Amino acid sequence: MGHVMTICAFIIDLLLLDVTPLSFGVGVIGEVFSVVIPRNTPIPTKKSKIYSTIRDYQTCVNVNVYQGERTRSTDNHLLGTFTISGIPPAPKGVAELEHYFEIDTNGILTVTSEILSTGKTEKLTITNVNGRLSKDEIERMIEDADKYKQEDQEFKKKADAFNALEDCIYNMKNKIKNMRKGSGLRKMEDAIADTTKWVEHNQGASVDVVERMMKDLKSICL
Repeated sequence: MGHVMTICAFIIDLLLLDVTPLSFGVGVIGEVFSVVIPRNTPIPTKKSKIYSTIRDYQTCVNVNVYQGERTRSTDNHLLGTFTISGIPPAPKGVAELEHYFEIDTNGILTVTSEILSTGKTEKLTITNVNGRLSKDEIERMIEDADKYKQEDQEFKKKADAFNALEDCIYNMKNKIKNMRKGSGLRKMEDAIADTTKWVEHNQGASVDVVERMMKDLKSICL
């Protein structure tokens, strides 16, 4: 009898357990939604992810906090935004920040961003985080995520392809900095300039075309 009561109490505890109805995270380069706390995570909870700067000598980062299930950040519900400044200037990708997401038993979400090299932090507090959307709105967002799953996958592939191409351009620029002047260097510089201009004016290009541009750039610069 005692074992049965214990099992029943355990099941009741599980049924009463609060969970996050949608995922929480931040927008990153390419308008991609980076999830920090996944949907259906038991509350209270605290999770974090490390991110790096996306530009040379970047000294501040705008942190946009979203709730939702779509791959594109702007297709989700924007909860709030804040800026952390004072990042020591460094080449792209060197400086790192850690974003901590904590939801307590009262449904208060606290997002803290820390510059790992200095320990400086900034934070955003959002009250009643699970009550900001109605049950119908939450269900619609979950249904949309399923409805547009293939479209979101294609969006993520394209964002990843463009990010890889821009990283390739950046690496090629660094590679030629100390090269001797000559026809080979001029050819590389022209290829980098042409590819950079192409990226600016062809954001709607397919993944195959983007990957071909990167292949052509590497064939000239490697």
